[in-house]
Amino acid sequence: IKSTANNCVIEAKQSGSARITISHPKSKYPASVMVYVTKEGVKPVYITTSQNTIQMGYNEGTKQCSVQLVGSSKNDLSAFSFNIKEGYEVVNLISNNNNVSITPKSLGVALIEVTHPECEIPLEIQVIVVNTNTDPYIDSDNNFLVFENFSSRVVTCSVIGRDDRSDNYNFTFENTNENV
Repeated sequence: IKSTANNCVIEAKQSGSARITISHPKSKYPASVMVYVTKEGVKPVYITTSQNTIQMGYNEGTKQCSVQLVGSSKNDLSAFSFNIKEGYEVVNLISNNNNVSITPKSLGVALIEVTHPECEIPLEIQVIVVNTNTDPYIDSDNNFLVFENFSSRVVTCSVIGRDDRSDNYNFTFENTNENV
């Protein structure tokens, strides 16, 4: 990976997976980008959502999130599974088909893992529960990248909840698997 300011160029080297962790001094919690690289000629099947990072106020109530399966001819909505991967003490989940209701239990961060039998790659949704919705957090234009061949893509980040444009210059990007 190569980064400048709030942009990170991610270049695929070989098939496999990696997590890019994004941090910023104004954000209490990091964000992440999951990267999956498939072998050449293999069409990936993956799960996607429009809400990769969800910030909730502790007293805000329940939020809804939906997911979709991409790249498969089968789309059995009842086969989606939503599980708390990290932060059991932070949220409760109630799922129905490709939808999940998220209710905050305590302040902190939770990772929800979404799976489907047609898909080898789970989706992770980060949920941040804060005192108020004005607490700054990191958002990226994409937190789930699937490379069908060895190419590169740019991820752009911003600090939500801040008006200072200079905040775009203090991002740190770390790769968990330099081989991918």
